[in-house]
Amino acid sequence: MFSDETRSWLESKVGTDPAWAADFFLRFYHRPLGHLLDLRAADAIECASGKGLNAIAFVLAGGRSIVGYDKTQAAVDIASELAERVGLPRTRVRFELGDIHALPAGDADVVFTLQTLEHVPRPIEALEKLAGRARRALVLSTPNLWFPKDGHDTGLLFGHWMPTPLRRRYAARFGGRTDQFCRFLSMRQIAAALPKFHRATSAYNFERIDAWLAAFPCYFPYGKEGGRWLPARTDAPRWRAASLAFAAAPRLAGAVAPMNEAIFLRTGA
Repeated sequence: MFSDETRSWLESKVGTDPAWAADFFLRFYHRPLGHLLDLRAADAIECASGKGLNAIAFVLAGGRSIVGYDKTQAAVDIASELAERVGLPRTRVRFELGDIHALPAGDADVVFTLQTLEHVPRPIEALEKLAGRARRALVLSTPNLWFPKDGHDTGLLFGHWMPTPLRRRYAARFGGRTDQFCRFLSMRQIAAALPKFHRATSAYNFERIDAWLAAFPCYFPYGKEGGRWLPARTDAPRWRAASLAFAAAPRLAGAVAPMNEAIFLRTGA
């Protein structure tokens, strides 16, 4: 599906191999979602679709159609060309300009918001708007407010718990990032913003923590330097401990996990 020429073209643009990136989204989002609903009968929306990798992977995984919105024309252009190179028609996947707070009207069976809410103003309001578009499922990934360290923000321990002026001084003093300060949410805040949905997965996007662990090793498509490989986690002591924690008390373990990542289904849909 991804020719050598297409893989080289995207790597030269953004440093990411589209074939391995599509595999990542298949493993961690679309295959688990496919256990909960029929992708072949699902139309989707993605907010902040970036270079189109998740949206294209959704269709390659069997999704009926998807519209990806991004606020930058450069991202829309790259994503559109990638879909064309892969041979996907616009009736199945297309990309348009759109801001998370002002998307064009229209609902979908599935709404994706991946690594987005932390970067936008009024993230709870944005989440509520996106949930209003989802007829059946909302797939969400955003850093957890209560995890003490996250690379999206300063990258320093406890940095994102500080007021912005103090956070800026803290980052400058200890060599942290100062190019963006994010707005993180807790899972409790997310659940309160989704009163018409229930969380369908207990261990990130998976029904069991061992299924999440088994998805590694994987190629991780995010980051300024492009993709990188994440090693197998099933043998590492910290991930064995995580497995035990999720097995014993999934709700408590999820509340303090690094990521708020889950599939939410509309109740009664």
